[in-house]
Amino acid sequence: MFTAGLDGTDLREVIPFGLGVSHFEWRNDAEILATFRLDGNTVRHVLFTDGRRDYRAIGEGFLEGDGHPSFAPDQNRIVTDRNVAGKLEKRLMVYNIELGRACCWGRFGRALPHSE
Repeated sequence: MFTAGLDGTDLREVIPFGLGVSHFEWRNDAEILATFRLDGNTVRHVLFTDGRRDYRAIGEGFLEGDGHPSFAPDQNRIVTDRNVAGKLEKRLMVYNIELGRACCWGRFGRALPHSE
């Protein structure tokens, strides 16, 4: 994953090639939350500063796996989802970064094709 200045200058690799970066969200003008294999194996939600490798996995034991994160206007809470392999289930989750608190808003089964 790369970032650059608005004019295209200052191109930087912010997540090294091969770590499987998937989805990301800007927290503010400097911080990014992205899902990737931080340790090379497990996909995590990782917060870091643009241009630095100060990676910090958040939601230990809760935000595991890929997701589609979005920040609330307070830049402290995120909402994200997760597919649960083998269960045909998707979870909608909220995580408070400041408090380290998590909540699962719902678990939804995937719609199966209708057969007639």
